[in-house]
Amino acid sequence: MLFFFSCRAPGAAIAGVEGTGRPEAFCWGSGVNYSTRADGWNVVFETSYEGDAQIDVKSHSYATYFASAQNLSTSGIPQALRATAANNVIHCFSAGNMRGNVEGRGAPTDAGWMRYSRFREVILVAATNANGTYADFSSFGSSVFISAPGETVRTTDRMGADGYDSSGNYASFNGTSAATPIVAGVTALGKQICPDMDVRWAKHALAWSSGHGAAPNIDSGSSYFSWENGPTGTWQQNNGGYWFNNNYGFGLVDSEAFVDTVRDILYTTTERTYAAKGVSKTLAETTEGTMRTAEFSVGAAAFDQSVESVSVRVNFSQAAMNALDLRTLKITLVAPDGKESVLAQGAVGDVSRTPAEANYLTDNTFLSNAFWGATYGEGENWTVRVEYEAAAGTASDGWVSVGGVEWTTGGFVFEGEGRTVAADETVSAHAVAQDSGGFSVAGTMKLEDSVLVNDGKFELAETGTLVYENKNLSGDKGLKYTQNGGEAVLRGKADFARGITLNGGSLAIRGCPGTISAGTGIVVNGGTLTIDGSRFEEGTTLTLDGGNVKIENVSLVVAFVEIVLGDAYLAEAALSSDGEAALAEGTSVVLSGNLDALLGGAPAALSSGDAAALDIAARVAAERTFLVFGGNLKHDGVSVSLSAELERELETAGIAWTLAPDGATLSFLVVPEPSAFGLFAGTFALALAASRRRRKA
Repeated sequence: MLFFFSCRAPGAAIAGVEGTGRPEAFCWGSGVNYSTRADGWNVVFETSYEGDAQIDVKSHSYATYFASAQNLSTSGIPQALRATAANNVIHCFSAGNMRGNVEGRGAPTDAGWMRYSRFREVILVAATNANGTYADFSSFGSSVFISAPGETVRTTDRMGADGYDSSGNYASFNGTSAATPIVAGVTALGKQICPDMDVRWAKHALAWSSGHGAAPNIDSGSSYFSWENGPTGTWQQNNGGYWFNNNYGFGLVDSEAFVDTVRDILYTTTERTYAAKGVSKTLAETTEGTMRTAEFSVGAAAFDQSVESVSVRVNFSQAAMNALDLRTLKITLVAPDGKESVLAQGAVGDVSRTPAEANYLTDNTFLSNAFWGATYGEGENWTVRVEYEAAAGTASDGWVSVGGVEWTTGGFVFEGEGRTVAADETVSAHAVAQDSGGFSVAGTMKLEDSVLVNDGKFELAETGTLVYENKNLSGDKGLKYTQNGGEAVLRGKADFARGITLNGGSLAIRGCPGTISAGTGIVVNGGTLTIDGSRFEEGTTLTLDGGNVKIENVSLVVAFVEIVLGDAYLAEAALSSDGEAALAEGTSVVLSGNLDALLGGAPAALSSGDAAALDIAARVAAERTFLVFGGNLKHDGVSVSLSAELERELETAGIAWTLAPDGATLSFLVVPEPSAFGLFAGTFALALAASRRRRKA
């Protein structure tokens, strides 16, 4: 589900753009005005994260808000963003419309000063015009991640005086508020391919599809707005091959390439963070018209993954802020290879702003995406450079400090043939989403969410282990397994607390007694499920609502499994006058096994409640169970068969058995030779029961 959050007239416009981005989306909006602000805020930053998120993508568009890092830390906003992002909610934020002389302010505003731009959990969106270059209102900055059209965007409009055009229900509007829902809609397309895609997965796909290649996907020869503090952005390619520009982020969003990239990513590695301690310096004396520079070495960092984002916290004393010409302030992060990222370029307002109005500038955290995908070695130093000029007189009474630098690192692995996690290897990842190729887990894989197989071949080898681990999410959400196609075999160890769902393809759970946990149960909606020698926890439910199931080594499997046939197996055409319903034609449950294994099984009781079901009951003598099914029996299109191997073993062992059909119940008696198996005998029945259902009007 898509969610948008804006004020009244823009809200209708945003919903129109957002819904067009993902045609099948359900959009939910919350208004912002004096009477609904509080309720809307609670919905936007909802921190409930138990189970699957109910809102997939959120599009945020606000007026320009500014706040210091200290004020934000006590607002609850960072905690809410992190909690929901950890549960796969993707937040898309507008970068703001503060380029140029806006609201009477004399200087353009870098998006880095805005309160939401500093969070790595958001996708910050800038706007382009009809010519494909940045819109003349769109804010710029190192925190911008991607761009989308935001000028003269045609969309839905509120009827009457509350809309942009009171005479109709369509209108055109401008702003990063128009660009952001386009990105949200495109991101939602990716969610259809990979439902458990989180914001980092989406960012990797956006950066790769728009910013990785021989040249930027927006004309690098375009002119850029420039003022006394230099150009607002130029294209630069980092050592990971990604192009970045403060005006555009990684470039123009490309929906087709983005969806293809989401599909091609097998998994993203778990995010890791590294930090460097802060450094403080006294500002050198300067006068109006004379620039000074303060440089901070922020230490060495050794990363075992490529860089994603870099956050830099900068503090100014009030005395320094009073003396500086805010329009000249420029903060730059320099990487070990000399690549630069302008973190902040000027500040809101001109020199006439009072100290109180400029107070939010004293403590800020700036975020840069410019080094996304780049790699750096051990012992390489980073530098923060602060350039400034005094507004009048000198600035020698103040100080500035870099309160700390934090790098987040991570990466992704594309699909392909022969992808593996070796037996001696441990890999931490968000989730696995396979659409092609082959992937085998023979070692340990720590996952934050799920395994999804849409196509290709997936294997959890005998030595392989899947472990749930999500350090960013409070509570134990647990793993889930979903398969829509392809071939998969589970032989190792995994605890799927949120269950196993088979919608298509073939899934075999083989030879893993006690090592595969199905949590909330196994649901088969399509495809073929084979269970061979795998014992599940007592009370595990196998729900058949489509497809076929083959259970081998029955006594090892069914002792603790309850089989339920869902409504999809009820043949409506077979309803009789008394409300009886037969099971649907084509339903098949095949039971087979090794004779020795069958003799050692525990009692089995499989029932369905009041749904049409397959009931298997075993009568036990001398506390031993003997489960045998035979004869290619059929009843109303439902077949239960005995494997040829087991039938031969019974014959060789001299076991006599008979079949006695009596209406809806097919039963037979098994009488083993005492000399062959000792003192026990078993009698059991296979009951094909049809539930009582009222005829539909």
